[in-house]
Amino acid sequence: WQRATEAQKEKLARHVCVEMGGLVVEKTPVQTGFLRGSWKPAINDPDSSAGTADPTGAHVTAAVLSIALGIKLGDRFTMMNSAAYAPYVEFGTSRMAGQHFVSDTVASFPAIVARVAAELGLRK
Repeated sequence: WQRATEAQKEKLARHVCVEMGGLVVEKTPVQTGFLRGSWKPAINDPDSSAGTADPTGAHVTAAVLSIALGIKLGDRFTMMNSAAYAPYVEFGTSRMAGQHFVSDTVASFPAIVARVAAELGLRK
């Protein structure tokens, strides 16, 4: 029973990380694609390496899926954006409004967990 429960929790964690990672990439504003391409998914230790342009987010989304498949119970999934200007785009400046692509994604976490759990047939 314990192993089956752990497997269900890991499956839920993997799916939620893929959903959340994909959503933040999708919500990231695009001008050159560098901001979107600067997302770095990782397990346990954040990856702060430099990003590259990825206007569609396809490369980052593939990396999220690849990394998330390795999640085990007790792991911490992180998404770090190495673009120095990411906070200005997120929160805004005196000359531009914030885009809130991270805040909006974080706010959707409870709904995503509930939906994914229901899709996987998991109960509280």
